Amino acid sequence: MNERKQFPLSRRALPRALPTDPSGLVEYHDEVDSVPLLMLCPRFDGLVLTRWLGENGPLLRELVTRSGAVLLRGFSDPSAEALSAGLSTLGDGRGPEAYVNRSTPRLSVGGNIYTATEYPADRVIPPHNEMSYTARWPLFLGLMCVQPAETGGETPIYDSRKVLAAIPQEVREAFERHGVLYLRTLAPGIDLPWQEVFQLDDPVAVEAFCNEQNIRCDWLDRDTLRIAECHPAVRRHPRTREEVWFNQAHLFHHLALGHGTARVLSSAVGADRLPRDAQFGDGTAIPADMLEAVKAAYAASAMSFFWQPGDMLLLDNMMFAHARNSYGGKRRVLAGMTAFVDGVRLEDFDR
Repeated sequence: MNERKQFPLSRRALPRALPTDPSGLVEYHDEVDSVPLLMLCPRFDGLVLTRWLGENGPLLRELVTRSGAVLLRGFSDPSAEALSAGLSTLGDGRGPEAYVNRSTPRLSVGGNIYTATEYPADRVIPPHNEMSYTARWPLFLGLMCVQPAETGGETPIYDSRKVLAAIPQEVREAFERHGVLYLRTLAPGIDLPWQEVFQLDDPVAVEAFCNEQNIRCDWLDRDTLRIAECHPAVRRHPRTREEVWFNQAHLFHHLALGHGTARVLSSAVGADRLPRDAQFGDGTAIPADMLEAVKAAYAASAMSFFWQPGDMLLLDNMMFAHARNSYGGKRRVLAGMTAFVDGVRLEDFDR
């Protein structure tokens, strides 16, 4: 069994001295050299997060920009409003944006803040960078714990640069050469209906959105939409210019369900109507051993911590992937996204 790495980050891992908190209310933990995370803890009970964010926005923005992951702990007001304030700080005044072209079920709690993915508690959600299967994704992701699970329910994170470095060269080259083709069948009772995915009720508006985002769409019947989009497997961070592993091939691939479930589902709906699948960009199959190599690279870089009520985790969504462990009891974690990146323009910039 792999030993779980725990937060937080060592200051010595940062390229230069940490900035000073003007309020004097926050301390920087310095316990583990190898974990790229900062933990900020208020020194006084009852400190209001929204107030602290209003007074210390530049500090938080610099910390997240430089470390890629910051955990704020010990504040007294876990709420959608507090998470929205944190994301607005990272988005330079732009608040959280709507979750459109979604791939998982969520509930809206208002103001473009949502519950974390509404999957059964016994299921593990594999590591992923949010919306890396699309042409437009958030640069920053925020998660806030309102109620931690009684057991389990951690949100491991993964340095996307280390994941890339851990992938065998022949696997990386294959993915870089071909990219990833994401295939989805949107239909009631199979996966999310197209109305929920695109947050639209008009088929014409859905087609217009797909055309704008370079998504191929085909109506199989009135209620069933087949969509396909192809994107690079490796991206360059728009600010640091570092290469990161940035795709969801291992998560979309039908074998992510397990061989047995994949066979049953394929027999029930047909191989061409699977809820989701991933292939290489040229339409050829991704070998199972390559997917296993990708999973191993994630496992080697996993870092985890135990949620506490009021925790707010802010991630650079390109630097860090995240996952969800299975859990027992009730769990409530909120999520939001901001500072979206236009992948088409980013590709043009990289050429």
